[in-house]
Amino acid sequence: ALPSRSAQRLPLHPDSSVALVLDTAAVPVLVFDVMVYPVVMGWDFSLKGPMLAASWLVSAFWLLDLVLTFARGIYVGGELCLEWSTIARKYVRGWFALDFGLLLSDIAANSFDTVGQDGGGKMVLRTIRMLRLVRIIRVYRLALFYYCSLRARLFVQVLMVLLVSAAACH
Repeated sequence: ALPSRSAQRLPLHPDSSVALVLDTAAVPVLVFDVMVYPVVMGWDFSLKGPMLAASWLVSAFWLLDLVLTFARGIYVGGELCLEWSTIARKYVRGWFALDFGLLLSDIAANSFDTVGQDGGGKMVLRTIRMLRLVRIIRVYRLALFYYCSLRARLFVQVLMVLLVSAAACH
């Protein structure tokens, strides 16, 4: 039997419009992480209501991103690779441990907020969550080196330095 039409579309080509949309969708989610969590940590308050709902949506996004990363082609030695086993092996040996650990800390911190539990453990989880800034490197690399001119790259690099500096000062 022939594979279904949707199965033929996977893994995604890493330069496809679908992959670009997914990468672009990560930007506002990263902005949420960068803007909200330093404030939450600095003033040690629990997320409630719409902010807690937004935090759960962010966690859901990162879960989807983690799963879809296994379904996105990669370049190996400059050659396009759409083999499931190679994609999985590269991801597991690369970003997976960080992504999975951050996702677990997100879910645990949101769970603490959902049940209304405070404590030092939640702050440790939120501190771990700040490692999400490392994900900026992935989005940054894609945006700068594939889609921007040299002038735009320099502007974004300066902006990133200022953003990371501001986040570190909180």
